[in-house]
Amino acid sequence: MAKINEMANNNELVYQSVLPHDTNAEEAVIGTIIRRNELYAHVEDILLPESFYDEVNAAVFRCVRWVIRSGRIADINSVIEATKSHKSVLKLDIDESKIYILASKFSERTFSQDVERLVSYARRRQSWTALQLSSKKLLDLTEDVDDTLGEAQKSIDTMKGMGSIDDSVLDAKAVLKRLNGIVQANMSGESTTTVKTGYRFTDDKGIIRIRTLTVIASFSGYGKTALALCMAQYMAVIGVPVAYYSMEMGAEELWARLLSGASSMTSNKLLTGKLSEKDVERLDQAMNQFSSLPIYIDENATISVNKILRSIRTLVKKYGVRVVFIDYIQILVQTKGGEREEASLGAFVRELKNISKELDICVIALSQLRRDKDEMHPRMDMLRGSGQIEESADNVILLDRPSARPEWGVLSYKGIHANVSTKGTAEIILSKGRGVGTGSWIVGFTGWNTRFFELDEIPYKDSVNKKRDNTTTSQTQPVQNTQTVVRQEAPVQPALPFENTAPELPF
Repeated sequence: MAKINEMANNNELVYQSVLPHDTNAEEAVIGTIIRRNELYAHVEDILLPESFYDEVNAAVFRCVRWVIRSGRIADINSVIEATKSHKSVLKLDIDESKIYILASKFSERTFSQDVERLVSYARRRQSWTALQLSSKKLLDLTEDVDDTLGEAQKSIDTMKGMGSIDDSVLDAKAVLKRLNGIVQANMSGESTTTVKTGYRFTDDKGIIRIRTLTVIASFSGYGKTALALCMAQYMAVIGVPVAYYSMEMGAEELWARLLSGASSMTSNKLLTGKLSEKDVERLDQAMNQFSSLPIYIDENATISVNKILRSIRTLVKKYGVRVVFIDYIQILVQTKGGEREEASLGAFVRELKNISKELDICVIALSQLRRDKDEMHPRMDMLRGSGQIEESADNVILLDRPSARPEWGVLSYKGIHANVSTKGTAEIILSKGRGVGTGSWIVGFTGWNTRFFELDEIPYKDSVNKKRDNTTTSQTQPVQNTQTVVRQEAPVQPALPFENTAPELPF
């Protein structure tokens, strides 16, 4: 405890005597503005009372700013009047001679440099203060360490943007130049704003874009993790680095599911079964094919929201990650329920949206849907836990697969796909698409290796029944091995589920 007190005393000493400041520059800036009011417009967005270390200088600047914003001329007399009437500075009892002294410190030639110096010093002081507060919290064993580090990170991010006009402020010429670059890249087939998933329902519309949050939602057991892994695997194969955060599965289980298609074995067999020599040979081949894929899994980060956000920043900086998968959001945000849970979930989803914009990445978050006894098909208002998910997300993709829950007694899809066979298929519903509209698509699904894939033909119920009847009546007629026929148990699929639309793979 004595050592902590000694540290606190040293910190107080640093605060009193060492924190960077420049009194002469402060006086020169105030004096120059009093003499040349028009210069204030050039620094209004970055020069604040907090930029001044000296309390009196800060108070006088507040008065100068107040007079100018009131539409009057801030000269010596109006500033003196303001110091005698402005409530926030009355307690300082500023002497009139101080205003005359400041007005004499005119230095237009060094004005810009002086302002830049004041802003820089202010950022250093405020950053130092914020970090000291975080340091004290870290020593307090009653404070959560991850929450404290998260607050420190937010403070640092705030300080990075404080008091400066950077590339985030763009005029029309700059924006149109960037837009033209996007158009040219799209025309050449090398888009820098969209990421392909291998599925037509996202790629044709350019749904997965940088700076967007996409939510994939379904009832439990419908395959949202399988769909996300298929997307992640395809992205990695075409060279897009991805990060995958799973709250339910470890890295080995995730990779077992990724390898199941290429090795022609179920993930359960890979993890628990006794493999034959042929199985081992196929597994080795699959591992060699996938060992260099840019897929990053941070198991330690999934214990808290703040750890995930810090991990995302690290992986983006270190490995150039462009797409982040969160599987899934409700299981991470577990609180005491009620309003608190909804608020926590909404805050987390907003954080994911914000970090997608901050880091220029795509975020794909998985979400559970709550069940409705009167409706067995997914709707966007079934997003479990918070309506803020819908508000924050740019895109909401719903997954319907009635065959996953035969006990529910749902025998068909709803709407335009009501006549499509539900066996071996799934319906993808784009319920919200910012800038791209909505729609629905039918894809194939195989359960043994949890793979979604594109279909050559949509298997309508009448067509499937007719082909089944033909097979029964003609024993000599071979069964046609197409997407529209019921598949045999555990069919061998390609390593990736994109038979028709995928570009040539590098292996």
